[in-house]
Amino acid sequence: MTENIQTAKDLLLEIMGCLKIDHNISDLNDIDPELVPYLIDLINKRTNDHVLAALESAANSAKIGFIDDLDGEGSKEIEVKKYSILNAYPKELIK
Repeated sequence: MTENIQTAKDLLLEIMGCLKIDHNISDLNDIDPELVPYLIDLINKRTNDHVLAALESAANSAKIGFIDDLDGEGSKEIEVKKYSILNAYPKELIK
C-alpha cells in the first residue's frame, strides 16, 4: 500500500517541474545546502499534520458496535480504542 505513495523528495521534484525550474536537487543543494532539507522537512510536517488530523477525525467519529456472541450469551459491546486509530499509520512512513 505505502510503496506507491509519493515521497517529499518526489513531490519537490514534481513542483520544480511544474514551476519549470531547470535545476535538479543537487543543483539546489549547491546553491543553498539548507534549502532542500528545509523544503522536505516542511512537506513532511504538513503531511504529518494532515495524517494526524485525518486519524483524529476518524477516532472521534468511531462508533461502538455490537456483535453476536457465538456461545449463546447474546450480543456484546465492542469498544473502539481511540489510540489504536491514532497510531494506525506509522509516522516513519512519512518521508
